[in-house]
Amino acid sequence: MKSNDRTRAGTVIGLAVNITWLLAALLHPYMPKTSEIILEQIQAPNDLLVIPSHLVEVVSSGHKLGRPFPLFQKIDDDKVAALKAKYAGKQEVVGEGEIEGLEAEIKKQGDKVRLLKSEKAEKSRIDAEVKVLLALKDRIAKATGKGATPSSKKPGK
Repeated sequence: MKSNDRTRAGTVIGLAVNITWLLAALLHPYMPKTSEIILEQIQAPNDLLVIPSHLVEVVSSGHKLGRPFPLFQKIDDDKVAALKAKYAGKQEVVGEGEIEGLEAEIKKQGDKVRLLKSEKAEKSRIDAEVKVLLALKDRIAKATGKGATPSSKKPGK
């Protein structure tokens, strides 16, 4: 290894450690334990966690680093399944027959709205029936796990 390469490698590592300290300072308000672990690994002082206006050298040349280890634990498939079960909440279970029933209700309600519009019915009456139609479309969207269809959104008038 050339002397120039060794100097450059030291500079790069020094810069990386100081940027790591800066990341720890930025993380601290949101993830204080993670920030403390980072500071422990680079053996940097945690009393200087102030975000500077420009990059400063907090960890100077010749500094000894601590033992590295992962910041976060790997979440295996069993743990994911357990967390999903714990936080899933109560999901509405809908059978195929109920979906077909909802589709029939939507068609019937849509026909009713079209008829009212063609008869030039009172706006408040049409709006009330459209509201029922949108509620039905929302129910079927939730039951099938699909988002609301574009036709179920109110036009921006």
